[in-house]
Amino acid sequence: MSSKITLRFVGYFFIFYLSIAVASILIIILLAIKGFSDFNAYTNIREADIGTIESHIERDSEGNFLFSNAIKKSAEESGGFLELIDKEGNVISSSAEESEKHSKYTFTDFNEMSADKGSYIWLLKKDRSLLFIERTDSDVLLETLITSKSFPSITNDQKRLLEEHKAVFELYNADGSLIHRSKDNGKDALNGMELLEMSQVLAEQKEIKASKTLEDGTTAVVRMPNPHYAPFDTTMINFLKKFLIGIALFHGILLLFIILFSLWIGQRFGRPVFYFMKKIEKLSRKDYGHVKDHKIRNEKDGRLKKKYRVYEDVDVSLITLANNLEENERKLQKTEQLREDWITGLSHDLKTPLSSIYGYSVMLESSHNWTGEEVKKFASVMQEKANYMDALINDLTYTYQLKNDGVLIEIEKIELGKFIHEYARKIETETVNFPEVGASFYVAIDPRRFTRVLDNVIGNAIKHNPEGTPIHVDINLENDWVLLEVRDEGIGMSPTMMENLFDRYYRGTNTTSGDSGTGLGLTIAKQLVEAHGGKISVDSNNYGTTITIRLLHV
Repeated sequence: MSSKITLRFVGYFFIFYLSIAVASILIIILLAIKGFSDFNAYTNIREADIGTIESHIERDSEGNFLFSNAIKKSAEESGGFLELIDKEGNVISSSAEESEKHSKYTFTDFNEMSADKGSYIWLLKKDRSLLFIERTDSDVLLETLITSKSFPSITNDQKRLLEEHKAVFELYNADGSLIHRSKDNGKDALNGMELLEMSQVLAEQKEIKASKTLEDGTTAVVRMPNPHYAPFDTTMINFLKKFLIGIALFHGILLLFIILFSLWIGQRFGRPVFYFMKKIEKLSRKDYGHVKDHKIRNEKDGRLKKKYRVYEDVDVSLITLANNLEENERKLQKTEQLREDWITGLSHDLKTPLSSIYGYSVMLESSHNWTGEEVKKFASVMQEKANYMDALINDLTYTYQLKNDGVLIEIEKIELGKFIHEYARKIETETVNFPEVGASFYVAIDPRRFTRVLDNVIGNAIKHNPEGTPIHVDINLENDWVLLEVRDEGIGMSPTMMENLFDRYYRGTNTTSGDSGTGLGLTIAKQLVEAHGGKISVDSNNYGTTITIRLLHV
């Protein structure tokens, strides 16, 4: 068991380690994302979001719109330039050279750009938009050559211009065969797939290529080295390797430390946990004694040792639980004994009237010629016994209905004093003294159900005291409770009878006595009072007994 607890601690700390690892990875990712939010991280300006774009467009003191150096550099490295336009297409600001700047874009211009995969637009606030026009140096050179009068021939000046940019002009037929090259640079002729590469991210291309299909079906191409070529180079890879090795070593040491620490924690705290588990195991076997472990407890005072005092509240709770379980076990055994005694008495109560009914029925069935008066007497006794059995069974059923919330309580707001006086007029007794009309105390009760409570409580006081014993009914107010007290000046009752008076399984009187009633009256009274949200209690001494019913004042 101790080893299982130790392994559990190891598992907990391993989860803790994983949490740290995941958190550190997330932090690195968040830092990386934050770093990439700057324009210096964009190799393709088209990937920038509107928020980032707008943060790099400012206005000077004269109201002119200016692009930040970062956004202009990103546009240049992406192979083009930026132009800020209003909703009419007028150019407000541009990062292009003077010769390439536009003053206005028309509907036709936008339509032509829609077919150009290199163009991109961001719709900004206040009816402004930002255009990215892809136009590399190779595009400019190709346009210069194509528009010259000597084309397709290349002049010496054009060759020098190509030399300055380290560019080469090439001409291909419709089949992709090289027809002409301005200079032999030792490179292979292009194929269709390499022309398609022109649509990829510019920073990832070693060469910048511009191409155009001419009217005769040939294709003119200008290719030149990419000045902004920025691959994921070896230096960065080596840096990442070292970084990952460092992270692995750090987490390896951290993992080793956590394992050692968790083993120590498991040994230190596993012993008291194991002790408490043995205690709980004993409780499950209904063994409420103490678990002896001198390594946990001091022999002198029985308290936990100082290093285990962190568990003192748990220890006290378990001791209290053991005491409560032991007490509940005692009460359960007592209740079980009371239940058996009650069943025995109930069997007797049913058997006695059944014996009378059976005896009289046998007598009536005999051939003896009974007189009409005798038959009437027999029938009366049989009816009386049958009524008693019916009442007993009904009361027993009623207690179980109340226990399982099977009785509907129809609550009304009632003035208790008036209700008691109406009840007093319905019963015929001179020994019960009801209160005089006084202050009004309203309670929420079901009149029909509460009448039965009064019948049972007052009837119990009359039945179990000598004839003529005075009985007093009083109403008082105590804080938020209305107290209805039924007090007699009788013989009182023993502490055992007081403790079990409202128990369904307790019979406080001899079942062989000639008293009428089922013995369930006060049990039903208690259940009905509690169904009203109230409380009932009993107090008794040599001068009499008082049953107090508490109802919420409304």
